[in-house]
Amino acid sequence: MNGPRQKAWRASHPEWEAARRARVHPVRPKTLRRYALVAWLREHPRTEIPATRGECALVARPCPHIFCRWNLYLDVIHSREGAGLKINFPDIEPAEMHPRRSCVLDIADRGPASLELVGAAMNLVRERVRQIEEIVCRKVVHLPIFRELADG
Repeated sequence: MNGPRQKAWRASHPEWEAARRARVHPVRPKTLRRYALVAWLREHPRTEIPATRGECALVARPCPHIFCRWNLYLDVIHSREGAGLKINFPDIEPAEMHPRRSCVLDIADRGPASLELVGAAMNLVRERVRQIEEIVCRKVVHLPIFRELADG
C-alpha cells in the first residue's frame, strides 16, 4: 500500500496502522460476519433436512435449514478458484429473515412473481434477475421434456 489513496486511507484509520506496526491484524467487518456465521452454526447444529415439500411445509418459518439447496440465506459458489459460501443477507441472522422469503419453494408456491419481488427475495437487482431468467430459458429450450411439452 504505497499509492496516495492507500496513504490517505491509512491516515484516516490510525488504529489499523498501529495494529500493523504491532504485528496484530484487526479483523475487518466482512471477516466478522464470517465469524458470526460460524458461531451461529455451532449454536444451531445441523438437523435433518426435509426430503419432500410436504415435510418442508411443516417446518416453522423462517426456514432454519440454511444448508438446504432451496434456502435463500446461503449460496454455494463454484468457480475456477474453488468453492465457497456466499451469504446473501450479510446484515441479518438466518432467524431474522422474512418468513415468506426464506425459501425458494415458498416463493414459488405463491405463483408468478415480478422481477422486483424475486430480486428482493434473493438480494439481487432486477437486471441480474432478468439476466438469470434469460440464461435459464435458453438452457430449458434444449431439454427433451420441454420439446415433448412444446410438441404435445
